[in-house]
Amino acid sequence: MLCLIGCLFLDTARNAALARECNEYSASVQKAHPTRFSFYANLPNVFCDWEGALKELNYAFDVLGAEGVCLFPQYDGHYLGHSA
Repeated sequence: MLCLIGCLFLDTARNAALARECNEYSASVQKAHPTRFSFYANLPNVFCDWEGALKELNYAFDVLGAEGVCLFPQYDGHYLGHSA
């Protein structure tokens, strides 16, 4: 499984650019070695940029062929499932 770094910078544009770069790299490694690696997508900070996260999720699955997604248990002090 390839799951590189999380995209947690405060700047939403940097979040989105880093997630895209990580996902494209991870997908290329997985395609070069399909029996050795799986590709799980990284997303921008889901609490700060829902639209960017959904856009990257769609791109990662529809274009890059991600097999899953990496989520952190918390973003900016909010745990997954928080009402935010």
